[in-house]
Parts: sequence; C-alpha cells; structure tokens
Amino acid sequence: MYDLYCAYILIRRDKVRARLNDPYLKEKFAPTIKPHAFGCKRISLENGFYELFNRPNVHVVDVNETPIVEVTPAGIKTSEKEFEFDFVVCATGYDAITGGQFSLVLLCMRE
Repeated sequence: MYDLYCAYILIRRDKVRARLNDPYLKEKFAPTIKPHAFGCKRISLENGFYELFNRPNVHVVDVNETPIVEVTPAGIKTSEKEFEFDFVVCATGYDAITGGQFSLVLLCMRE
C-alpha cells in the first residue's frame, strides 16, 4: 500500500509541475522534496487553478520568505515591497461542523 501511496504522490507532483512555467512556482506548488505527508495540506481539486499562476498579472508572495509588515490603506506591505490592491480578502478558513472560527468585522474606509 505504501508503494501505491508514493507512486500517487510522484504522479500528482509531476502533473502539477507540468502545468506551471516558472521553476520557482514548480518548487512552491509541487516540491521535489516532499515537505509533508500527502493530504496534510488541503488538496486543490480544481480546474485551471495552477494555470492562473502563469499569467503575467499574478504574483506569488511567500510570506515565510517576505513576511507581512503591515496592512496599509493602499494594500499590503511585506518586508520586500508594498503591493497595492483594490480588495484584500481575509481567508481564515472554515469548519463545516462548527462554522467559522472567528467573527470578522468588515469596515469600508473611504475618504
């Protein structure tokens, strides 16, 4: 059974890597060295998700490499640069059994 598990991980990794153009993104989304057991992170069951990252207007920012310093009126500032956004979505996760873990208050700040 373990051999089947390992084969599946390699097949999935190779299929994801084939859909990405940038070597940096390949390593982020489908690393050659497995960082955790399969299924420990949410598996992306999707259609076209990885292809979005090949678009010129899409950028991946690894907050482990360039941490978020602050949220500014214009967007989000990391240790590297400030990214401007029209909207910032706070994805806190969701538990289907107990509901949302946090109560969010959304404020519209307009001048």
